[in-house]
Amino acid sequence: MFLLVTGASGAGKSTARLAVTPVLSPDVECVELHDIIDVPARPTLAWRQQATEVAVQRALALQDEHRHLLLSGDPVAAGEVLAAPSAVYLHGVAACLLDVSPGVQSARLNRRGDAPALMADHHAPDARSDSLGDNVA
Repeated sequence: MFLLVTGASGAGKSTARLAVTPVLSPDVECVELHDIIDVPARPTLAWRQQATEVAVQRALALQDEHRHLLLSGDPVAAGEVLAAPSAVYLHGVAACLLDVSPGVQSARLNRRGDAPALMADHHAPDARSDSLGDNVA
Protein backbone atom coordinates (compact mmCIF):
# COMPACT_ATOMS: atom_id res chain seq x y z
CA MET A 1 0.00 0.00 0.00
CA PHE A 2 1.10 3.55 -0.75
CA LEU A 3 0.46 5.89 2.19
CA LEU A 4 0.80 9.60 1.48
CA VAL A 5 0.94 12.42 4.02
CA THR A 6 0.83 15.69 2.11
CA GLY A 7 0.17 19.37 2.68
CA ALA A 8 1.75 22.77 2.32
CA SER A 9 5.28 23.59 3.44
CA GLY A 10 5.30 23.92 7.21
CA ALA A 11 2.13 21.86 7.74
CA GLY A 12 4.00 19.19 9.75
CA LYS A 13 4.61 16.41 7.21
CA SER A 14 8.20 15.72 8.25
CA THR A 15 7.30 15.95 11.93
CA ALA A 16 4.47 13.46 11.44
CA ARG A 17 6.79 11.07 9.56
CA LEU A 18 9.41 11.23 12.29
CA ALA A 19 6.75 10.58 14.95
CA VAL A 20 5.25 7.49 13.29
CA THR A 21 8.42 5.87 11.92
CA PRO A 22 9.39 4.05 15.15
CA VAL A 23 5.84 2.74 15.52
CA LEU A 24 5.36 1.60 11.92
CA SER A 25 8.82 0.22 11.15
CA PRO A 26 9.67 -2.35 9.79
CA ASP A 27 6.23 -3.00 8.23
CA VAL A 28 6.13 0.49 6.75
CA GLU A 29 9.10 2.24 5.17
CA CYS A 30 8.72 5.97 5.94
CA VAL A 31 10.51 8.25 3.47
CA GLU A 32 10.72 11.64 1.83
CA LEU A 33 11.43 11.94 -1.89
CA HIS A 34 15.11 12.73 -1.29
CA ASP A 35 15.46 9.30 0.36
CA ILE A 36 14.61 7.53 -2.90
CA ILE A 37 15.65 9.94 -5.68
CA ASP A 38 18.09 12.81 -6.08
CA VAL A 39 16.32 16.16 -5.90
CA PRO A 40 17.60 18.78 -8.34
CA ALA A 41 18.28 22.34 -7.22
CA ARG A 42 15.27 23.50 -9.25
CA PRO A 43 12.70 20.71 -9.45
CA THR A 44 10.31 20.91 -12.39
CA LEU A 45 6.82 19.56 -12.85
CA ALA A 46 8.21 16.82 -15.09
CA TRP A 47 10.79 15.88 -12.45
CA ARG A 48 8.10 15.78 -9.73
CA GLN A 49 5.96 13.46 -11.82
CA GLN A 50 8.97 11.21 -12.51
CA ALA A 51 9.88 11.25 -8.82
CA THR A 52 6.33 10.24 -7.92
CA GLU A 53 6.62 7.28 -10.29
CA VAL A 54 9.89 6.31 -8.56
CA ALA A 55 8.05 6.42 -5.22
CA VAL A 56 5.26 4.24 -6.64
CA GLN A 57 7.89 1.78 -7.92
CA ARG A 58 9.41 1.68 -4.41
CA ALA A 59 5.96 0.99 -2.95
CA LEU A 60 5.51 -1.85 -5.44
CA ALA A 61 8.87 -3.38 -4.44
CA LEU A 62 7.84 -3.20 -0.78
CA GLN A 63 4.42 -4.62 -1.65
CA ASP A 64 6.17 -7.72 -2.96
CA GLU A 65 7.71 -8.04 0.52
CA HIS A 66 4.29 -7.55 2.19
CA ARG A 67 5.39 -4.11 3.40
CA HIS A 68 4.13 -0.59 2.75
CA LEU A 69 5.52 2.83 1.82
CA LEU A 70 4.69 6.06 3.63
CA LEU A 71 5.77 9.16 1.70
CA SER A 72 5.70 12.23 3.91
CA GLY A 73 7.72 15.43 3.94
CA ASP A 74 7.24 16.57 0.36
CA PRO A 75 4.14 18.30 -0.96
CA VAL A 76 3.15 15.55 -3.40
CA ALA A 77 -0.42 15.73 -4.68
CA ALA A 78 -2.51 12.60 -4.19
CA GLY A 79 -3.69 12.92 -7.78
CA GLU A 80 -0.11 12.66 -9.01
CA VAL A 81 0.30 9.38 -7.14
CA LEU A 82 -2.87 8.04 -8.73
CA ALA A 83 -1.74 9.29 -12.16
CA ALA A 84 1.67 7.60 -11.98
CA PRO A 85 1.89 4.93 -14.69
CA SER A 86 2.55 2.09 -12.23
CA ALA A 87 -0.09 3.13 -9.68
CA VAL A 88 -2.62 0.68 -11.14
CA TYR A 89 -0.53 -2.16 -9.67
CA LEU A 90 -0.69 -0.87 -6.09
CA HIS A 91 -2.93 -2.81 -3.73
CA GLY A 92 -4.11 0.49 -2.31
CA VAL A 93 -3.46 4.19 -1.84
CA ALA A 94 -4.38 6.26 1.21
CA ALA A 95 -3.75 9.98 1.59
CA CYS A 96 -3.82 12.36 4.53
CA LEU A 97 -3.80 16.12 3.88
CA LEU A 98 -2.33 18.17 6.72
CA ASP A 99 -3.59 21.74 6.99
CA VAL A 100 -2.28 24.71 8.93
CA SER A 101 -3.37 28.32 9.39
CA PRO A 102 -1.26 30.98 7.63
CA GLY A 103 -0.05 32.40 10.95
CA VAL A 104 1.16 29.07 12.30
CA GLN A 105 2.61 28.15 8.91
CA SER A 106 4.61 31.39 8.74
CA ALA A 107 5.91 30.88 12.28
CA ARG A 108 7.05 27.34 11.44
CA LEU A 109 8.70 28.42 8.19
CA ASN A 110 10.42 31.32 9.96
CA ARG A 111 11.77 28.92 12.63
CA ARG A 112 13.28 26.69 9.97
CA GLY A 113 14.88 29.68 8.23
CA ASP A 114 12.72 30.15 5.13
CA ALA A 115 13.04 33.60 3.56
CA PRO A 116 10.39 36.00 4.92
CA ALA A 117 9.92 37.46 1.41
CA LEU A 118 8.65 34.06 0.22
CA MET A 119 5.97 33.55 2.90
CA ALA A 120 3.16 34.74 0.62
CA ASP A 121 4.15 32.07 -1.90
CA HIS A 122 3.42 29.39 0.71
CA HIS A 123 -0.07 30.63 1.58
CA ALA A 124 -3.13 29.73 -0.44
CA PRO A 125 -4.76 32.79 -2.05
CA ASP A 126 -8.01 32.15 -0.16
CA ALA A 127 -6.26 31.12 3.07
CA ARG A 128 -8.34 30.75 6.21
CA SER A 129 -8.42 33.38 8.91
CA ASP A 130 -5.37 33.38 11.18
CA SER A 131 -7.74 32.87 14.10
CA LEU A 132 -8.12 29.18 13.16
CA GLY A 133 -5.49 26.98 14.71
CA ASP A 134 -3.12 29.73 15.85
CA ASN A 135 -2.79 28.08 19.23
CA VAL A 136 -1.00 25.16 17.56
CA ALA A 137 2.68 25.62 16.80
